[in-house]
Amino acid sequence: MQPMTTNKTVIFRVDGNQQIGLGHIMRCLTLANRLHSGGFSILFICSQSSEGALSLVKKNYYDIAVIPFSETAEHDARTCLDIIRGLDVVLVVTDHYMLNFSWEEIIYSEIYSLLVIDDLANRKHYCDVLVDSSYGRVSVDYDGLCNESCKLLLGSDYCLLRPEFKESIEVAIRKRQSCNCIQTVLINFGATDHKGFSTKCVDTLKLLNFEGSIRILLSSDSDSRSELEDVCANTENVYLHLDEPNVPSLMLAADLAIGSVGTSSWERCCLGLPTIGIVVAANQLNIAAQLENIGAMRLCEYESLAENLNDMVPGLNIPRWREMSDKSFKVCDGLGLERVVHNLIPGTLKITLQYMSKCDESLLYSWQCEPGNRRFSGTALAPNREEHHAWFSASLKNTSRRMWLVMFDGVECGYVRLDCQGDSEEVSVLISNKYRKLGLAYSAINELKKLGRFGVLNAKVSSENIASISLFKKLEFIQVANTDFKWVMP
Repeated sequence: MQPMTTNKTVIFRVDGNQQIGLGHIMRCLTLANRLHSGGFSILFICSQSSEGALSLVKKNYYDIAVIPFSETAEHDARTCLDIIRGLDVVLVVTDHYMLNFSWEEIIYSEIYSLLVIDDLANRKHYCDVLVDSSYGRVSVDYDGLCNESCKLLLGSDYCLLRPEFKESIEVAIRKRQSCNCIQTVLINFGATDHKGFSTKCVDTLKLLNFEGSIRILLSSDSDSRSELEDVCANTENVYLHLDEPNVPSLMLAADLAIGSVGTSSWERCCLGLPTIGIVVAANQLNIAAQLENIGAMRLCEYESLAENLNDMVPGLNIPRWREMSDKSFKVCDGLGLERVVHNLIPGTLKITLQYMSKCDESLLYSWQCEPGNRRFSGTALAPNREEHHAWFSASLKNTSRRMWLVMFDGVECGYVRLDCQGDSEEVSVLISNKYRKLGLAYSAINELKKLGRFGVLNAKVSSENIASISLFKKLEFIQVANTDFKWVMP
């Protein structure tokens, strides 16, 4: 896939309606907004989308081309090509269960880079990059389903969540730690709630004499809207949030969610919100099984909802509730959007380097002790605190050694170091596990190229460290010996 440049166009082929739901539209909008902020023009191509779905796109001021429904994927693809030929298109994104290998192959044949978003792993694809953010998804699930050159971005590390979710995590952690009873229940069956479960959940909570706040998330496009508006008008503690612009705040305020197991599952997990999940579509079965298996969700049939609520709401088992919350936090860290963008456009994440000081000693020590972070270092075992203190204090005084914190989005994510070696400097880099797969090491070393004193950087890399070897080669370091790499300023 060729690197993209700004002032180019990205095409999204996606649909959303009462039956399909709006999850596909929402995650495409999340990616579109991020790419648009980087200077790309955006065009959505839709066919079977409701007015509500199209209005979501229009609210973001993106162009939309509405095409007639096609009986075959091939005809749909050629219709799309008729629209995008003549545009300076650098990427086509498709998020659609009805479009498969035959659609993708036609688009790909026109030399358009192609990103597929999927979560089924049940049909063939032909693309440059495939994103499947299902928890527990592994490459073997796509064996024989993708072309050999396809780059697979699999698992919940690649969930396409809006930045507001990542920004709300610290507040969410404090909120969950202080919870001692269920005061607010969030009902969240996707934007359309096509099975009308929201009303049934309200009825169940009433039967249990729940006196707390009940908040329902819904699209104004939903067929359930009128019925739920009547419920809210006649019930003091039930509130309907139509087209809610600030979903993170609602999830933060809630102590328990009842909902489907679609794309909103990742939003709830990101904010550590314990959930009673109900499967409303076959494509949710895999996600539901995975989340229940790790204890991040309690799964039930609608018929057993009253029993599950009665077990959780009246007398909250705090240790069990908190365990569910903690496991939810571990599913999704809110950085998936940036990881996907890094894989589409390497080196575009904005990082800064900040000189390290005495107050950074404990932070660096915590990174040194993270599992696996010293696997390929000269000494596999992490130092004890006294050893680390001695090394760090000496390093700050050493005029031949310079150390920087790697800052991303205002947060410390790792550190880099330059050590003078005659007329060159040796590079060292350590990124916290929490910020893996973001390309921060790539961006940080690129910054070091500007800060080198001699225009020559060296790196020692274990022959077993395949990832680091690939990293330094991408950074235009030349392998001069088995474990030695060298970069010389052009």
